[in-house]
Amino acid sequence: MRSRSGPLIVGLGLNSRATRNDVLAAIDEGLASVGADREDVVAVATAEHRRWHPALTDLPLTLAFWPTEQFLTREVAEPAARLAAPDGEMLLSKRCTDRVCLAITTAISTGRNAQAPSHRSSLVDQPAQRGEIDVLLDRIGDPVES
Repeated sequence: MRSRSGPLIVGLGLNSRATRNDVLAAIDEGLASVGADREDVVAVATAEHRRWHPALTDLPLTLAFWPTEQFLTREVAEPAARLAAPDGEMLLSKRCTDRVCLAITTAISTGRNAQAPSHRSSLVDQPAQRGEIDVLLDRIGDPVES
C-alpha cells in the first residue's frame, strides 16, 4: 500500500525489554492507523544509544540514529521523527505500548506551502538501502561516532 502522504519517518523509542516482534507490531499498527505500510517507510529514527538493542537487530527497515544529547528529555519517538524530518507533517503523535513508543511523520513537508527540504532536513536525500544501518549527521554536521 502506498501512503497518500508520501515517504514516511517512524520515530521510535523502546525500553530494554522490547523485542523485535514488539517493535514490528507497533510499527505495523501505527502505519495502518495512517493508511500506510512498511513500504512507505524511508527510515526508523531513534537515539544512538539504542544502536545495539537486540530488538533492532535485523530489523527489515533502514535505521537512522541521532546523538543521544539531541534528546532534551527521556522522550524519543516524536523528537526522533522531528529530527529526521523537521519539515515533515506529524501524522501520528506519540503512541505507546508497554515496551515501544512511536510517532510517524512525513519525510517531507506536505502542506499547502510545502517547500523542498534542505539536504539535512530530510532522509529522502540520504543514500541508504532498506535494512542498512545509516548513521546520520548531527545538526552541526559532525558524524555520530560508532
